[in-house]
Amino acid sequence: MTQATIPTPKAGVKPWMGNRKPVRLVSAVVKRNSAVVPGNLCEANIPPTTTPNIEAVVRQKLADDLDLGIDTLLLDASAASATRPAGLRNGVAALTASTATSPLEAMMEDVAAVTGSVASVARNSPIVLVASPVQANSIALWSKPNFPYQVLATSGLADKTLMAIATNCFVSAGGMPLFSVTDQAVIHFDDSAPRDIDTTSVATTVKSLFQSDETGLRVLADVAWGLRSASGVAWVTGTGW
Repeated sequence: MTQATIPTPKAGVKPWMGNRKPVRLVSAVVKRNSAVVPGNLCEANIPPTTTPNIEAVVRQKLADDLDLGIDTLLLDASAASATRPAGLRNGVAALTASTATSPLEAMMEDVAAVTGSVASVARNSPIVLVASPVQANSIALWSKPNFPYQVLATSGLADKTLMAIATNCFVSAGGMPLFSVTDQAVIHFDDSAPRDIDTTSVATTVKSLFQSDETGLRVLADVAWGLRSASGVAWVTGTGW
C-alpha cells in the first residue's frame, strides 16, 4: 500500500524572490520509487502510475501554503525591501485592547476602536475586519444580523489579534499562481539562499531530476500591494475575548 503524509499549511513561508533569482526549495520533490522529499512536504513510495494523483495532492498543498504565506506577509509589520512590499501593519502602532471584564463588552469596544480609527479615511467605503480564527469566530457568533462589517479569518495573524482595513486605502495587483512540472531540471537543494548552478552550489547539494528519476513541482505568483494612506489600517492585539 502506498502511504503519504501531507502536513498542514505552515505560516512563515517567505516566498519573495528577486527578479531572475533562484527559487527557494520550499516545495516538494517526490522520488517515484524511494521517497526522499527535501522540503518535508510529503513522504511516500510512489509508483509511476500514481504520478498524476500525487501531483494533484502536492499542488493543493503548495496552494494552501502559498495562501497562508501571502496572508502572513500581507498582514505583518515588516518594512518594504528590494523584493517585497511593506506589511500593512508597518509603521502603524497597535491600539490598546479593551480591559472590560465582559468578553462581549470587550469585543464591542475593540471593534469600535479599530473601525473608528479608520472611519475618517474610509468615508462611505466599506471597512473590512480581519482577525485570527478564534476572534473571527467570536465576532460571527456574538454579532447581530445587522453587523455592518465583513469579517475575514486568517491564521496569518496571531491569536487575539484584530485588524480593520478601509478598503478605499488598500490597493493590490497580482495574478493566478503558475504551476510548473518537470523531470528534467537541475536544482540546488537549498531552502534559505539558493544559488545559480555554479561551482559553489555544485559543491553542496545539486541534483538532476532526470538522473535521479524525480519530479519537481514549482509554483510562482506575482503579487504586490500597498496602502494609499497608513490611516486606512488599525489593529489591536492581546484582546480579552
